[in-house]
Amino acid sequence: MKTLNNTPKVFQKIISTPLGDMVACTTENGICMLQFQDRETLKAELLQISKFYNSEIVEEDHPLFEILEKELDAYFNNELEKFTVKLEFVGTDFQKKVWDCLIKIPYATTASYQQQAVTM
Repeated sequence: MKTLNNTPKVFQKIISTPLGDMVACTTENGICMLQFQDRETLKAELLQISKFYNSEIVEEDHPLFEILEKELDAYFNNELEKFTVKLEFVGTDFQKKVWDCLIKIPYATTASYQQQAVTM
């Protein structure tokens, strides 16, 4: 879905989790933000997303939120080890490279910054 000015539409929804409420944003291409509602950086992150897409963020449901909510529920119930919901990274090329590396860390394992740097 495109807005009238031909920019992607960004959807926002509050999602409740056992750790607290989270703000999720998505485009048609994937979840582009998931952050705790009480974080001091939330406002700046929402502004960054709005600028990145050159779009207002609208509080409106989207099918990807349903997938995200189901997977978060399963994860917090120890029933999910790997998320399948589509993601769309918003950031610099370096940040995107780091996030791509982080999502490859297997479930229930840890990796040091040095290990991550070597794999990048």
